[in-house]
Amino acid sequence: MNGLVQSADCRHIILIGETAIYNRIKSFLRSVENRYLVSFFKSDNAQKTIYCEQKKNTSQSYWTSVYDELIDLEEETLVINCGCYYIYPPALIGKKNLSLINFHNGLLPEYRGLNIPSWVIYNGEAQAGVTWHLICEKIDAGEILKKGSISIGQHEKAFQLCKRLFDLAYNLFVDLWEEWRIGKLSLEEQKDSKVKSYFYYGKAIPNDGIVDLGKDQPEVVYNTLRALDYGKLAIFPPVRLIDRDGNLCYLHRYWIGDDTFPAGGDKVFLEVNLNGSNLYLEVTREDGSSERNHNEHSGRDKR
Repeated sequence: MNGLVQSADCRHIILIGETAIYNRIKSFLRSVENRYLVSFFKSDNAQKTIYCEQKKNTSQSYWTSVYDELIDLEEETLVINCGCYYIYPPALIGKKNLSLINFHNGLLPEYRGLNIPSWVIYNGEAQAGVTWHLICEKIDAGEILKKGSISIGQHEKAFQLCKRLFDLAYNLFVDLWEEWRIGKLSLEEQKDSKVKSYFYYGKAIPNDGIVDLGKDQPEVVYNTLRALDYGKLAIFPPVRLIDRDGNLCYLHRYWIGDDTFPAGGDKVFLEVNLNGSNLYLEVTREDGSSERNHNEHSGRDKR
């Protein structure tokens, strides 16, 4: 792994990634194009390719790969990776003129891997965070450039937490950039031995994507729902819900209310006592039938 190129020596900046944080940093970097050559590559993680939106202040656009784009570069280059899941090979990590930094949507070294906002919600953590770090051969293990944390709301869903984490990541990047620009950015080695750490692969799903009313504790039910909730984005498959009779159900919606069950309609509900509030789930059984069932699962029944 190389160190971080000094701003005075840097000639080329490359941004690679996708998601909202990519777009915000792209806008920021456009303001420094008069000092550096700046290139923007939007990633397609499913196809493992990148699309050149802009390269070296020209209008070139084309599909390519991260490796092909970086391997022949000769000038001192800072590569900013945010939302691109490409695993950089040793040939790029060891290339002397490349400094590779990565945005990680979790606190390091505690949480490595993918979809970390979901895992911190599922695990009942009080804090979530983000980390900017150097890329090395071990995933999410490079020296830390900047990191920060925020408190997780009691009822916060994954998509809501992600939005706030992106805001935090952007603000940290601006601080990182200014410290790098004036030569005062320090690096922090990750020390695994001092903390409990987790690693989550992309195919891993909190609670295996299942809510089992006959087995799961109320807190697990709610944490699972919030952890898998990315709104309209299909980050995870739809939640599979098993009622207390062992029937597979489809989840339509869930919400917190302080009143009684909503009136009208033939629907199945789950009620869980959460700090004096009620959690409701509206579901339909796999066979298409539905029925109104008060107290399908009570917060007092924690078997």
